[in-house]
Amino acid sequence: STSTVLYIAGELDLSTIFVLEQALHELEASGCGDLRLNLAGVTFFSAAGVTTLLAARQRFALRGHHVQIYSASLSVRRVMNIVGLDHWLPSSRQPGL
Repeated sequence: STSTVLYIAGELDLSTIFVLEQALHELEASGCGDLRLNLAGVTFFSAAGVTTLLAARQRFALRGHHVQIYSASLSVRRVMNIVGLDHWLPSSRQPGL
């Protein structure tokens, strides 16, 4: 199984989330295996980002693959902590690869 790294930067909100959704759907259509997300460059992370990532994680799981966040900005960490998804974050602040 192959693993793909997706680097995401900038603001993730209702006005920009469609770009991430399109990228995720294209990766799925291409037969992408496990997906590793680098969110270190995300400067704003809204509920739209949370919803999109959870939906992608569910779709990948249905195909027997995983979505892993291996690096996350402070903005992402704050929101994930607030919504109770901090268990999905890496245990330490790893620099982007």
